[in-house]
Amino acid sequence: MPYPPQPCSALFTAFYAGGTHATSIHYLFFGLHGKHALVPWIWTAVALNIGSAIVLHLPVSRRSLTALNVACFAAFAGIWIEKGMGLVIPGFVPTPLGEVVEYSPSLNETLICLGIWAFGLLCYTILLRIAVPILQGKFEVGQSVPAEPLLAKA
Repeated sequence: MPYPPQPCSALFTAFYAGGTHATSIHYLFFGLHGKHALVPWIWTAVALNIGSAIVLHLPVSRRSLTALNVACFAAFAGIWIEKGMGLVIPGFVPTPLGEVVEYSPSLNETLICLGIWAFGLLCYTILLRIAVPILQGKFEVGQSVPAEPLLAKA
């Protein structure tokens, strides 16, 4: 019989054991002492992950490219939220003194994150401009790549 997925066993272990080790995950899923800034984030991530898993298991995702794209985007966004807001921040809540201090990213942190994403997309675009002609067989050694217009002429 296959083992349960890792997140299910981690949730079971954390909630079953109880004690001070469960306070971080209790804060993440239900809030703690009236503070619940991360609760909507984690439940959104759970909904996106479960929804994308359901769509990816349905035959409609094999027939519809739109459904496949939406499911993959939902899975990516759900995992990104869960690993960012659901893994790093609750590890520091509560503090060693037992205080619950809520966190929200500052403007500088948000702009740095957007800059990193923009740089990654720029690198991806440049590498695609090189890789696509090679994969299509239009690029040979010693031949310059012709500059094609980005938009098709009408």
